[in-house]
Amino acid sequence: MQLLVTVILTLWVSWARGQERECIVPDIEPNLIVQPRKEKYVIGDMLKFSCRNRFLTLVGPDSLQCYHFGWSRSPPTCKEKVQSCDQPPRLPNGTVADTPKGEYGHGEVVEYVCNPRFQLKGARKIQCVDGEWTPLPVCVEEDRTCGDVPELDHGEAVSPARPPYHHGESVEFTCGEGFTMIGDSSVTCIRGTWTQPPQCIATVELKICKLSRATAYEINLSDKIDYEHNQTISYTCGRKSEQKRSVCVHGKWEPEVNCTEAPRCPPPPQIPNSQHMALSVNYHEGEKISILCQENFLLHGGKEIVCQDGRWQSIPRCVGQ
Repeated sequence: MQLLVTVILTLWVSWARGQERECIVPDIEPNLIVQPRKEKYVIGDMLKFSCRNRFLTLVGPDSLQCYHFGWSRSPPTCKEKVQSCDQPPRLPNGTVADTPKGEYGHGEVVEYVCNPRFQLKGARKIQCVDGEWTPLPVCVEEDRTCGDVPELDHGEAVSPARPPYHHGESVEFTCGEGFTMIGDSSVTCIRGTWTQPPQCIATVELKICKLSRATAYEINLSDKIDYEHNQTISYTCGRKSEQKRSVCVHGKWEPEVNCTEAPRCPPPPQIPNSQHMALSVNYHEGEKISILCQENFLLHGGKEIVCQDGRWQSIPRCVGQ
């Protein structure tokens, strides 16, 4: 019996290895440094790029990831001169979230939001890449609506309208006297569901935040260990000059106080037969991108890809109708 199990396991391992898909080693121009260099790359592997000459500028993604359909996109190039961009293009049924400027340098990013009743599909960011803007996302009309505004203990909605509420519409809350609001002060209707409402906590019951002396030493702060609600601390990690900030929210630090850098995800993959994305922006942990397939293709799998542990997860497919 044991021999039979061993044989089955051996066959299964051999089969699994045979199923392990590889990405072909991409053609790399001489000016690029690529890490790591391997004879073969399998799904999940990453490549990181930089220019050999510090006077050259990287044009394109600084990292690629291997997927079931191949590399996330084409490798970057290195150029001596790059062009700036004019004003970002207008988005039908949407608007630029940032304050507009006269000119945008290579690599600068602009973020868009859709008008109420419209849902954003694609990457909400576009980027100036050597004089040209990457493709715009799309604002698609969302028919699902929300009903009555959630009730809030010890608080109330400010001037609520009569339902239904359309996608993207928000309602503000206020807390009664002697109570403090915890969380976002408003709820928003998203695809027929209200976002998480805030809480109204009795002000005298607000919890303090603790900071151990070891943590305070690590982040170059004083020996103070107790912080009241809504107190903010600014700190640096080791010899780094970058300032980090955390605020005490009813006994919890937001974000958590630590010097561990969460790995960023490479630029989003170009899923075959999906809307074109040419971004070379890296994304933070937890960020999501809504996927939109090209005309005559249907989305199979999740509607969004998610950045987790430095890699894009839940990659869907766009399948022909």
